[in-house]
Amino acid sequence: MQKKIAIIGAGASGCMAAIVAAKNNCIVTLFESNDQIGKKILATGNGRCNISNNNLSETYYYSESDVDNNKLIHILDEFSFENTRDFFKELGLYFTIKESMAYPKSGQAQSVVNILKNELERNHISIRLSERIKKISVTDTGRFELKTSKGLEAFDSVIIATGGISSVISGSDGDGYYLAKQLGHTVVDTCPALVQLKCDGNFWEQISGVRCDACVTLADSSEYGELQITDYGISGFPVFQLSLKACRRLQNNEFLEGYIDFLPDICEDELKEILIKHNLEGLLNPKLAEFLFKKYILSKDINVIKKFRITVNGHNGYKNAQVTSGGVSLTEVDAHLQSLKYKGLYFTGEVLDITGKCGGYNLQWAWSSGYVAGMHASKT
Repeated sequence: MQKKIAIIGAGASGCMAAIVAAKNNCIVTLFESNDQIGKKILATGNGRCNISNNNLSETYYYSESDVDNNKLIHILDEFSFENTRDFFKELGLYFTIKESMAYPKSGQAQSVVNILKNELERNHISIRLSERIKKISVTDTGRFELKTSKGLEAFDSVIIATGGISSVISGSDGDGYYLAKQLGHTVVDTCPALVQLKCDGNFWEQISGVRCDACVTLADSSEYGELQITDYGISGFPVFQLSLKACRRLQNNEFLEGYIDFLPDICEDELKEILIKHNLEGLLNPKLAEFLFKKYILSKDINVIKKFRITVNGHNGYKNAQVTSGGVSLTEVDAHLQSLKYKGLYFTGEVLDITGKCGGYNLQWAWSSGYVAGMHASKT
């Protein structure tokens, strides 16, 4: 008899899990509260979809759960970057690599969603849009009863792939955490991640809109990349990376101070020689150059350029965050992401307490965890 599997959430990990389970001769029903699948995929990589990263390692991931890294390594190994690339190539979607970051060759996130939708339909997966799961109950026989916004149905296995509570476009509002708690699972406190940071000071409006390559140091870490200055503080690639730990520290009411090196490729001695003869207009955006040079003239301190002090006092919230940090504790799932409380219950993707850095790592986690859950749910 064919196994009936319900997958809650038609994002990246949910779609992957559905396709894998269906290919293993299961009857799969995919529930999605939105009116279309893959809404968050469409927003990744500024609409180009940073689908993965060929420099894949557990060191690019962060978790609050006290868990052995071997569990994460095992999942990333079971469905690696190469497996992801080959999976999509088989479906007709090819990758292009830029600085280790993988994108669809079309340059369009919509291509990824279209490819997934076609494969879901080709495998006769029932896609139930605009249908929310309100409750999951476990019967005496070990089956799962799902109370939806449209009725009651029973399944042999359930995969919760609802995502987190970040990003306006995703439509996810934390349903997965609610369902996990219903079933007795621990949910590590959530906070926004990969998000802009707010800083003390009334000067930010003067330099708002400036973009420059810089090195930002915060929360015992340093990141280099294109910094974007806003009227409330800082944004851009290095800030998103640092926000993984910074937002957690803000949540714990820790004082968060750091600094920006606006000219990381020029040493202090060389910069001092330059400033004897010139201002900063030949080195930086004119707006930023004028601002920093005035500070240097007043203080004669090179650190206003090389170690510009910042104090972070907040973040830009879940609606602007790319992902959610926290979630279902990794200590309560096995190496195949099956619940240690209920056989046949699985968790994938962002609903788990695992967060990747910018650069395709979170989507790769979605593909890897979705594959592992879908494969093992179809066999157990």
